[in-house]
Amino acid sequence: MPGKLKQIHSSVLDKSVSHHIFSCPALHIHSIEEVDTFCCANHVEGHAVLTARCGGFDQAIKDLDKEPALNDVNIDHNDCESWIAKVEEQCSPDDGDWSTVGLYAAGEPNHLCLVDFMQKHPDTQAAASDVSPDLFKAMEAGMNIKFGVDHQKYLQAYLPISHLTLAVTNGQMVTNEAIETGPKLIRESPSQDEVEYTENDYKVCDNEASDMFKSIV
Repeated sequence: MPGKLKQIHSSVLDKSVSHHIFSCPALHIHSIEEVDTFCCANHVEGHAVLTARCGGFDQAIKDLDKEPALNDVNIDHNDCESWIAKVEEQCSPDDGDWSTVGLYAAGEPNHLCLVDFMQKHPDTQAAASDVSPDLFKAMEAGMNIKFGVDHQKYLQAYLPISHLTLAVTNGQMVTNEAIETGPKLIRESPSQDEVEYTENDYKVCDNEASDMFKSIV
């Protein structure tokens, strides 16, 4: 269970998490009443996880009795020009005030295009699933991105395998009865070290051993 999420107060996020574990998607907007249009940028139509993320966002909006419901925008993340055009086509506010638009990017492949979009429409209320160097740089630059959802790949993917391997090969288990591996909300750009190891896909050691350890490599 994502224990950290219990600290998040009244927001779309609170609602969406209760509907689907994959749907931490949402916008932690303090003045949610001011948002009239909600859009979810989905780069793989029909993908189960992305559909669940957008679906959780949609249900959260319905629970808050917001109208209209979510616009599920199917976009091509390989072409940012068309990505931006598609979001503008389906999410553009009637009065031109993008601060009334909530935009959720459903996965990391959308981050670069989301940043380009925010440069063009900086008042948009944006959030994203996953984290990336592009998202970190945008946050560092002060863009109006409320948060990214860090699914903590190391805790959720690598660590369980290493623990199971240890149990099978050595008959050993870690002392922790429960390790919280749920999503973590990133509200601001992390340290430079974290940015770098995220960019390196969590490889934190140099490829070449230092002189001190060459004899044992």
